[in-house]
Amino acid sequence: MKKLFARFRRSTFARFALSYICLLVLVLLSIFGYMYTYVEREVRDRALGSQINRLSRIAYQHEDYMKTMLNTALQMGLSPFIEPFDYASEPASAYDLLRQMAPYTVTNSFCDQIFLCFSQDDHIYSSASSMTLDMFTSLLRYDQVSAQKLRKLIADPGRLTILPAQRVEGALVDGTQVSVVTFLMPLGVSESNSKGTMLFLVKENIYWQLFADAIEDANNTYIFHNGQLMIAETDFELPVEAVYQQASDLASGESVSFSLNGENWTLLCTGSRDWDMRYVTYRPSGWKEHSWMVRRSVS
Repeated sequence: MKKLFARFRRSTFARFALSYICLLVLVLLSIFGYMYTYVEREVRDRALGSQINRLSRIAYQHEDYMKTMLNTALQMGLSPFIEPFDYASEPASAYDLLRQMAPYTVTNSFCDQIFLCFSQDDHIYSSASSMTLDMFTSLLRYDQVSAQKLRKLIADPGRLTILPAQRVEGALVDGTQVSVVTFLMPLGVSESNSKGTMLFLVKENIYWQLFADAIEDANNTYIFHNGQLMIAETDFELPVEAVYQQASDLASGESVSFSLNGENWTLLCTGSRDWDMRYVTYRPSGWKEHSWMVRRSVS
């Protein structure tokens, strides 16, 4: 009888111990699962935050460059030493103008070249040369902008006109074919009392440097202006329209995951301070993305 009772006690204790161990294992697994999910989410959120900060750095620097260009146009427009003239009747004034433009050109590291055209004058000027508008448009040939359209924009650019990156060929860009972003803006306080037009040429390699300074792997970095692609550095084959569609629904500093062509992607976006611009970058989603983001977040 005692043996049966002892065996029963051992059996009951074993069942109780087994139940307790199973419960403990379940609790521990739940805790570990929660901690794994929490840590993974924290790593992802911090990495996304780091990438958004890097994207914001591009936006901040780029728009500082744009403000420098606008300030240059404003200062030159207000300068008492830079007054409109007609080259046909005052050719000697062109030499004085080139001297006045030189300091502005030297101090502007973002632009490859700066040009100025007065209203009612058929010439355009830089710190190194002057020429007729007809010669200028023949020496600077755009892939997507005709000579007639370029002349019209120079005559009336509006407050700010940006020609997206496109191939430009001619003697004014070292006789080679390079991709250039062009900024046109009034020479002065506003379009209504502008003395003329300022034209700034920015080669694409300046943008590559801007991207690389903020993001070591700068592929898949886009700048959109007014819903139009201004410039991009990309290796992946995602359609620009699909990228902008995802970015257009995001507030500044947000990210989104989406699927396209059988692949999963994570896209990050930040907006501009003063202009209708969106700065976008994207990467493949999944474990590879997390590994890349961890490496980038601790760099």
